[in-house]
Amino acid sequence: MKKNMIIFLCTVIVYCITMVSCQSPESNQLSKDDLTAIENAIESYAQACEANDWSMWSNIFAEDATLMPPGGPSVQGRTAIQGWAESRGATYSDMTLSPLETSGKCGLAVSRGSYSSTFQSESAPAASTHNGKWIFVWKKQSDGSWKLWWGTWNSKAPPRAARMSESN
Repeated sequence: MKKNMIIFLCTVIVYCITMVSCQSPESNQLSKDDLTAIENAIESYAQACEANDWSMWSNIFAEDATLMPPGGPSVQGRTAIQGWAESRGATYSDMTLSPLETSGKCGLAVSRGSYSSTFQSESAPAASTHNGKWIFVWKKQSDGSWKLWWGTWNSKAPPRAARMSESN
């Protein structure tokens, strides 16, 4: 119990120091260059998916990234994320990521938006179109580039269990 309290207090102190240090006007908002870099990374994400180029796709992620795909465990690290994508045996086409908003400060940014893609898995008899929403957390790297640090998405379709019970 005491250990948890110490960890909690340390976390609060680090958070407070970070927030205070980020209060200068020049660090309060993302620059136009930052926003452009993030927009370009989002576009590269879609292009890599359409090309089914999982090496290119995984290079959009930070080395210490976490991918949180729907219906499965989190995947940690760029190499593991690439392996996860390759192991799915899926192909994408007509991938569109439409950012709705990006904001951030102090080397972190959050983007949210919607997506549409055509998806074909090895086990499915036909391709299907999916629409949904996504949220990405970006981290500025020491070289000034932006890499995807945390990412997740989900379909607008109801969960499979709900669809199954509706059809019965």
